[in-house]
Amino acid sequence: MALSEYEVRKAKVAQLKEMWIAPYASSFDKKDTIGELNAQAGDSFRDVNEIIEWPQLTFKTAGRLTLYRGHGKLAFGKLLDETGEIQLMWHATACHVLLNETGEYVDSLNDMSAFKIMEKLIDVGDFIGVVGELFLTHKWELTLFVSQ
Repeated sequence: MALSEYEVRKAKVAQLKEMWIAPYASSFDKKDTIGELNAQAGDSFRDVNEIIEWPQLTFKTAGRLTLYRGHGKLAFGKLLDETGEIQLMWHATACHVLLNETGEYVDSLNDMSAFKIMEKLIDVGDFIGVVGELFLTHKWELTLFVSQ
């Protein structure tokens, strides 16, 4: 018997709560709109390999996840707010999660990496807050490399 979408989402919320992750955070200190990030498209950026090794937490934004696709150790998504849309990128070894109780960033919880938490417990349509650094892909698309 297959679970309904409601039951699946309810189970994901329960699992997030067990990990001390706030599924319905009361606030997020959004510092940058996506429109402001897109306005920086002409700037120069570090190479993505350098960012993966030493990420800088330069930008902090939030919005609705409108697309998510995984490719092994990389995942890409689209984030939408009232000012625009931007591509997101996650790397399996350079992704952390914020715990709502302690305010600490961790690499894994309950034997699940932060990358897997994003992949398995967050759905397209969910609102998320992300912190990271901008770069240009090899196809010249402005992308936010998500570290947290």
